[in-house]
Amino acid sequence: AISTILAQLNMQFPLNYSHLIVFFCKMYMIILAVEAGVTFGSSLHHANYADVISKCFILTISPILYQGVLEIKEHISNPFRDDITDYSFKMFHARLRNECMAFFKCASDPPYTTQEDPEPAVLPPQFIERQVNTAMYDFDVR
Repeated sequence: AISTILAQLNMQFPLNYSHLIVFFCKMYMIILAVEAGVTFGSSLHHANYADVISKCFILTISPILYQGVLEIKEHISNPFRDDITDYSFKMFHARLRNECMAFFKCASDPPYTTQEDPEPAVLPPQFIERQVNTAMYDFDVR
């Protein structure tokens, strides 16, 4: 699971997908503005003020939501920036350095050596463990 998360973090957001999202969001906002203008003109001409109020509400809320989606896409595309919501690259670097130093320390002084015998001990041969796969057994047969 961790390797999948790290692979997704290291994978760049596809640029054509990013352009497609931005294009359709901006196109929707332009079409919404044109449609609102036509509705305003028609509603004011026919004195239908309920449509004007509802269209003002939609024209205010909808672009804010779509612009928010574009901002979320921008934050997701690269989580290692200097924004307040991003991962701390310095913390990542410090943890990685500490982990590597622990590996080097462990390798330079193995726990199974002694002063009398500084060479690492030969470990006994490992037995091959066979993992039982329950899919090969048919438990429903009676």
